Amino acid sequence: MHCKRIDPEEKGINLVSIHELFPESSPEHKVILALAYLFITCRTFVEVI
Repeated sequence: MHCKRIDPEEKGINLVSIHELFPESSPEHKVILALAYLFITCRTFVEVI
């Protein structure tokens, strides 16, 4: 799976969005959510191409 085409700034926005959606989550939980969100974003991005 290739995620290199996704802009790093876009990943940053995704992480901020997760942080805002789950402000009371533990740091470990946020990491899992971030990785899952990036995986879904990357997968969708690759499928679009």
